Amino acid sequence: MIRTTLPILPTYPPTIQTDRLLLRSFSPTDVTQYHVLRQQPEVMVWTSAIHCDETISQTQEWMARHQTSPDLKTFSFSIEELSNPGQVIGSAGCSVVPGKQPEVGYMFRKEMWGRGYATEAVKAVLNAYWDLGRRGVEVESHLEKEGIVEEKEHCDQCKDAVDYTSYAAGFQVEKLSAVTVSANVGSRRVLEKLGFVMVKEFKDWKTGGRECIEYTLQRPRH
Repeated sequence: MIRTTLPILPTYPPTIQTDRLLLRSFSPTDVTQYHVLRQQPEVMVWTSAIHCDETISQTQEWMARHQTSPDLKTFSFSIEELSNPGQVIGSAGCSVVPGKQPEVGYMFRKEMWGRGYATEAVKAVLNAYWDLGRRGVEVESHLEKEGIVEEKEHCDQCKDAVDYTSYAAGFQVEKLSAVTVSANVGSRRVLEKLGFVMVKEFKDWKTGGRECIEYTLQRPRH
């Protein structure tokens, strides 16, 4: 375990407007539009679920997991185009599981790919996330995970991504993780544009041993 900081998450995330997008809290009325999104195999193949939702109930369960509960704290947003209000095109946010390193995730309808929306939305989420108040905690380092992945190798940038001096001293500057399938070049490009650094390649046996990559982003100094 290491000592670090975590955000104090609000009950509901703020509404955020970027140049082209509106980011807002999840609404139960979003379920139909999310079901359309989660029935797109081109989208779902890159997720941990891999397969499309077969029923509305499955989509409702997924939505429930992206709302704050005793076991999972989230800072998640439904995303709309400002030019097409009311139409959910994707989601993005950060999740904080007690004792684990926080993780960012995002997904967009396939027809919205290639427009820079993911980069624009996740950048806005990160800015809002880092601006939240903080509290001191102990969390599990990604160096201590066991049983769910098989490490392949560490990239040359790993030494820059992890402050080993702080780690040895028992404190580490807060970091945010992101995991993507190695073959998902678009997602990797988004993370790298936003400053995430690749720290590990591994096989995720929870999804059949797929080759995945873990990235981290250090909390900026204000």
